[in-house]
Amino acid sequence: MLVTELLIRRISPSRALAFEALETVYKGAFATDTLLALSGGVNSRDASLASQIVFGCLRYQGQLDWLIEHYSGRRASSLDLPVVLALRAGIFQLRYLDRIPPHAAVHESVEFVKSSKRAASGIVNAVLRKVTREPAPWPDKATELSCPAWLLERWTAHFGSAAAEAIARAALEEPSRYVRVARGSSPPSNLQLEPTEIEGCFRIPQGEGILPAGIRLHDIGSQSLIPMLDLQPGHRYLDVCSAPGNKTLQASEVSLAICIAGDISHKRLKEVPAALERVVFDATRPLPLACTFD
Repeated sequence: MLVTELLIRRISPSRALAFEALETVYKGAFATDTLLALSGGVNSRDASLASQIVFGCLRYQGQLDWLIEHYSGRRASSLDLPVVLALRAGIFQLRYLDRIPPHAAVHESVEFVKSSKRAASGIVNAVLRKVTREPAPWPDKATELSCPAWLLERWTAHFGSAAAEAIARAALEEPSRYVRVARGSSPPSNLQLEPTEIEGCFRIPQGEGILPAGIRLHDIGSQSLIPMLDLQPGHRYLDVCSAPGNKTLQASEVSLAICIAGDISHKRLKEVPAALERVVFDATRPLPLACTFD
């Protein structure tokens, strides 16, 4: 169910966008791609709140689903999808965001459910009115860290319990945003940026809104990989899983003999800058290239 014009009139654009994005992600879409595609007609403030709600619900889903059962007495898996999405989004806003009026979080979650499961709106209203910010009696460490138990066990086996917990807690934090400024280029004057230890990588301070046209987000972890390759002029470079092309674009800052961006998805390859050579690849089949790469 896509968010209808009627629903948008009943709830704020930010929450209408968040609910539609969460529903689309549930069906298998990428959250970042979905938010970008849906937020074209939304102002930066509404887009920012929608992003907070969507990524917050995804990061804290383990906690949120336990809280749904805690407050309702019913497992999230037993509820219809619109009800689950409304409860996750409502509980997240009530417990994890500081400047959200409680009545807005409750009312608009109820209005969302009314659009498809009107009979369930009373349940959503009743559950959300029970939500407090009191510490929750988490049943286990996996729920407390909103991390699948099997993954936490694997990290613990590989890295030890302290490191495993630190990794899981880091995954709950809202990440900083980074951009890439190509060699020989100057950072845009209308954007405040903080340099990092990686040449050309800049952090965007909290509070900066919409990025100027042409500036792409590129995480510092991703930017740290290309320097490890020690690319030299004349090298031949191939990325077989490149979309959206940030690392390939970073590699192309060196005068390479060949620089090819590949991916299995036609749709995602469209996000790769047209300045790069783009090829559709299927990893189950031989690469359609005669040359070798450095």
